[in-house]
Amino acid sequence: MLIVGDTCYVANVGDSRAIMSVDGGEKILMLSKDHKPEDEDETKRIEENGGRIYQNSNYIPDISPNGKG
Repeated sequence: MLIVGDTCYVANVGDSRAIMSVDGGEKILMLSKDHKPEDEDETKRIEENGGRIYQNSNYIPDISPNGKG
């Protein structure tokens, strides 16, 4: 994390999470978003970039050639 003036820059690398404590520890702010394959946006991003999700308890991909079952 890099704070410059009123701006906070956060780099999220791999399996990490960025949070920030404010108000003397009374509040926690999430500064990054987890990249989980069961999240709709992450599933879409993975598949649009040629990737596949092979194993996940919440998501079973359609692996048929035509994508219909």
